[in-house]
Amino acid sequence: MPGDAESRWTSISSLAALGTARAAQPVDSLWPDASLAMPGETPESTFLRVAAANYLWQLAGSRAVVAAPPATAAAVETAPPLEDRLVSEVAAWRMARMLSGDHRDLLPEWFALAERFGLVLPPQWLPVVLNALKPSELEGVAAVLGRRAVWLAARNPAWHLRDVAAPPSEERWENGTVVERTEELTALRTLDPAAARGWIEKTWDKDPPEAREAFVRVLLKGLSTADEAFLETALRDKRKGVRTAACECLARLPTSAHARRNLARVDPLLTFDPPASGLLGKLKKRRLHVELPAGPLDKDAARDGIEANVPATRKIGERSWWLVQMVSLVPPAHWTTRFGCDARTLVEAAMETEYGDELIAAFTEAAGRHAEETWLAELLRLTLAKAPPDEAQGHGSVIELVNQAPTAAREPLIQQVLESSNDASFPLALMLLNTRRADWSPGITQRAFELLGRRVRIEPQAYPFPRNTLTEWGRHAHIETALAEIERVDAKCPDPSPWRNAVEGLKEIIGFRAAMRQELSK
Repeated sequence: MPGDAESRWTSISSLAALGTARAAQPVDSLWPDASLAMPGETPESTFLRVAAANYLWQLAGSRAVVAAPPATAAAVETAPPLEDRLVSEVAAWRMARMLSGDHRDLLPEWFALAERFGLVLPPQWLPVVLNALKPSELEGVAAVLGRRAVWLAARNPAWHLRDVAAPPSEERWENGTVVERTEELTALRTLDPAAARGWIEKTWDKDPPEAREAFVRVLLKGLSTADEAFLETALRDKRKGVRTAACECLARLPTSAHARRNLARVDPLLTFDPPASGLLGKLKKRRLHVELPAGPLDKDAARDGIEANVPATRKIGERSWWLVQMVSLVPPAHWTTRFGCDARTLVEAAMETEYGDELIAAFTEAAGRHAEETWLAELLRLTLAKAPPDEAQGHGSVIELVNQAPTAAREPLIQQVLESSNDASFPLALMLLNTRRADWSPGITQRAFELLGRRVRIEPQAYPFPRNTLTEWGRHAHIETALAEIERVDAKCPDPSPWRNAVEGLKEIIGFRAAMRQELSK
């Protein structure tokens, strides 16, 4: 009997090609365990059972060596009991199709739905999933795999599955890779922000620069003034990435010493005419006055994250670059409070200055950093007004602004773009939605399909759109809304339309997702 599974499988593959009559070695020698042999079978039957046994042996693992148990041996740990609600075989077979490549990108949605319905995979499917998914993919599906998967994975070093209920491990934090340590730190930060910061402080002096940078970025989760003292220390780190990460955190604490130092630098540089009195005064536009920072840039500003040198990719003057960085750190609400105006008034006044584009870029970055939705909406209105409907560069500016916003603030911005869209600006809506990696709301789905229905009916171009043009739509559209809307779009799309392939591909994905949900909900 060959010594390992790989060599046995190589021999079995050769036999399948040559036939048992031409075998160079007896089929009986290829059993993974001699006790499985059944005398009296034909070579062909034996071969098929040998192949099946070896395949199952690889999935299940090796048989433990039988030995006389010592008198004090502990009881063998048995598998946990089966959970009550199991995934149906129909739904499990769809998952197997996805593991094999059929809409594999929808696997996270399949597992999320199974978890939402409180389902666990039947035990016969656990080896299939543990073999097919990477460790990073397994981290998010432990609840659907259940306790038996954790028990099974502990018996095969090739499978990596963390117990879904396991607390953050300080041992893994101290001895793991940078990625593993960051995972443990993130998990603890969610449960106990102060304890997570304590972990960082404990190993800070011994950690390599790339680890320190990763750990500081974790502090954005659950950030509070309690983190300020440590972050001020990180501002003096030798590695630029660590200093930048610390600056990002401190800029989000409006009462921090870092924020106060930045305001002291930038407040004198922007002044706004006071509102005039009387009826004529109300009609007069207020002027924003801008003064550039004086050079050279001092060490304190550099320590606080203001870079002296202009990046090669930016076409901007040195002192203008300093101003943009300083303004981008300030919560935009500071300016409207200080000047007694709304966002629209200040944005319009900024555009009238010599440094209009620079200030708008700084306000946009600041609004994204501080999640100020009113400012983001106003800046998007301005960007949409400036962007020609068929100009790719203008489209890029709109998409960049939306993607700069925090995830929770993007939906109303996308809705704002879609509501302003028409047939001419449809390419902008298409590009924006194809960059959207989160699930759409019913409202976004409804409006997107309305625009698509109009476009497929009037499309004048002769070239066919590729089938995957609308792939992202199918993956993220609100499924109940999309099911109804896709039929309307399909009915409006004539057979010779250049959109026909793309619409059929979209319809297929939506149908696949709908069937997936139906199978899991039973």
